[in-house]
Amino acid sequence: MTIDYGKQRAEFHYSFIKRRIFAEEYLGENPLNYRLFCYNDEPKYLYTSIKNEFGTKNFNFFNKEWNPLNFNCRHPPNPNITFEKPKLFEEMKNIARKLSSDFKFVRIDLYELNNEVKLGEMTFSPMNSELFCINKTHEIELGKDIITKNTIYDYFILFLRNIGFDSF
Repeated sequence: MTIDYGKQRAEFHYSFIKRRIFAEEYLGENPLNYRLFCYNDEPKYLYTSIKNEFGTKNFNFFNKEWNPLNFNCRHPPNPNITFEKPKLFEEMKNIARKLSSDFKFVRIDLYELNNEVKLGEMTFSPMNSELFCINKTHEIELGKDIITKNTIYDYFILFLRNIGFDSF
């Protein structure tokens, strides 16, 4: 509770959240995670991730219609692994719309378990803001709806305040 992970991982916006301890429901050993990238309350992209027996994560990106995207971000897509479209996919997108309605960007992580949608987390800096793609056009595609002059300015001011410059 004393470590400021916002400073440690350069995710300064998390430094301003009151620290709390809470317990989550155990969802199983390795449930399939659906991570929806929401821009202005609309899920546009998602990726699925699951660890294999060696602990390596497999990522496959899709658009909001569940069409595969050949995004090679952090881990290359694995053509040998296919992910079925979840039965509750439309419900997942509706939940993501509601949860993201107050934000310009947020990633909503959901699970489909026992014919029910479960929330994993909401994050404003996916992969510790280290989501890099081999093909830079994929990074541009993922970020084009959130990067503006004001976004960069606001983030810079937040950074300055976080390192002790409070006169802004």
